[in-house]
Amino acid sequence: MKVIQSLRAALVLVMLTLMLAACGSGPGSAPNTAGGAAPAASAAAGGASAEAAASAEAGAQTEPAESTAIAQAGTGSTKLQVTVWLGQQELDAMVKLAERFTQNHPDIQVEFINIIEGGPFGRDKVQQMIAGGVPPDIFMLNTGQFESFASRGVLAPLDESVAADKFDLGVYWPPAVEGSKYNGKLYGLPKDISDHVVYINKDLFNAAGVPIPGPEWTWNDFRDISKKLTKDTNGDGNMDQWGTTIWNIVAIWSSWVWSNGGEILSEDRKECRLTMPESVEALKTYYAPLIEDDSAMPPGTMPQTPFAGNQFLTGVIGMGTFGPWFRPRLVEIENKPFDWTVVPFPRSPKGGAPISSLYTDQWGMSATSDHPKEAWELLKFLGGPEGHTAWSEIYGSRSITPIKELALGDKWLGFGGPEHRKDNQTILDQLDSTRPPPVNFANAVAAENVWNEELELVMIEQQTVEQAVQNICNTITPILQQP
Repeated sequence: MKVIQSLRAALVLVMLTLMLAACGSGPGSAPNTAGGAAPAASAAAGGASAEAAASAEAGAQTEPAESTAIAQAGTGSTKLQVTVWLGQQELDAMVKLAERFTQNHPDIQVEFINIIEGGPFGRDKVQQMIAGGVPPDIFMLNTGQFESFASRGVLAPLDESVAADKFDLGVYWPPAVEGSKYNGKLYGLPKDISDHVVYINKDLFNAAGVPIPGPEWTWNDFRDISKKLTKDTNGDGNMDQWGTTIWNIVAIWSSWVWSNGGEILSEDRKECRLTMPESVEALKTYYAPLIEDDSAMPPGTMPQTPFAGNQFLTGVIGMGTFGPWFRPRLVEIENKPFDWTVVPFPRSPKGGAPISSLYTDQWGMSATSDHPKEAWELLKFLGGPEGHTAWSEIYGSRSITPIKELALGDKWLGFGGPEHRKDNQTILDQLDSTRPPPVNFANAVAAENVWNEELELVMIEQQTVEQAVQNICNTITPILQQP
């Protein structure tokens, strides 16, 4: 409490600034600094990249004028444009992937439009292209963005093409296919999928004499462990090591709500259900380490490191919740700071397996492409077994590859070395208990902005969870009624 009291004024200012920045943000808002699947928040949140998820937590930052970079593969006379939002390393790998396609399709040239500063997940720039009558032939999309475009007729339905080519959807994890549908119709092919698990700093656990939790651990265990790991390591009277960090995105707190028998929205996305007692209890427990136990890093403690993942990488956080896209950050970092492992979410008092949100990144095709046949061929390659196999060879599968056989292979399960094979299996096992995130509808951006802002006020103790959920439901109900 001493830390929180001393930082109170500063934290309120920081969090209010972040909330203002979040206005107008997209699902799991994120400026594009690197690719991979993420929550979108989706980002969170979906799939979502680590960097994308970083700003999903803090709110979308104010973007300068949109900027793009062009990368090409092939020299054919038919040019297909593909919008992406990737870091340079992944963009280079994407060009190599496209070159494999153009080798067998010499009449096609693939031009990647990499949106560097065009809003979260390239959303603003893509909207401008659509409004200007020059949409790309192929879109790289994520949960929330995908549904918005599908609902407006921007994306071409794919069911007839799939049937005509006898394209086998059975090769994918079933949730990946469902995440590429809108109103029962297929509008995309899966690029990546991401569920969520709890990452553990084994060094902090061992130093504190705390056993690594097993799959049956509970919410009470989570809070108790978090308290035990929170310490003043240098004796200056202020905590500088914490049990956890609270990430204020629906990609994470949705698990606590669903696992407790609560709901966020109705299945048809027309009613707000956050005022259910089970939902309120879950949210109060989720935020308790911060506002009751003082065992979570206070907001603003690392103002230059707002992303929970980067905070975890500093080695002063015992537990953090992230998707499979976070593994490369831990595996590829120079001078590995600590040993780590992953465990499933803790179980609620209701019992039963914890439920994770599952985000999907998709490849979609423009409904107005001038080259629909060629675009479909490229889409089949990028989103099909051939492209995913090649991508695994060229770049590696950072999130969960949607092709089941590839994810169960040695390359994916062996990522990080033999000591992390069990961790990778834990991530795959979580797929048995997932739900689509509550941002998979056309007006999700507006609804997500509301609950982000209201729950930020809970984090800085400016209102209670009960007040927040009532405000959320009052505000988003008209949004949910929109077509």
